Amino acid sequence: MTTQRTPAPSRTPAPERGLLGDVLGIRPASTLSRELFALVVNAAIVTVVILVLQPPVVPAVAISVVVGLWLVARLIWGFLSEGYRRTTGAGR
Repeated sequence: MTTQRTPAPSRTPAPERGLLGDVLGIRPASTLSRELFALVVNAAIVTVVILVLQPPVVPAVAISVVVGLWLVARLIWGFLSEGYRRTTGAGR
């Protein structure tokens, strides 16, 4: 009886930058889990800064919207450039 092994999906290795680089970087992280971690940490940082500084409501909402749009754009960019969809294992 012969068994066939399916090849592992080709994934690019994670770059040499750490989690801080993923959180503060312009480019999306190399894996979906690292990008989601960076998204949560960035949202927490913005929330803490807004709570500490207590700016007027309109600028706080404007800053939150801009940062939120940037984080979503980075996530979409990661799906397009880093191939997050390939690594989710949805093909089963």
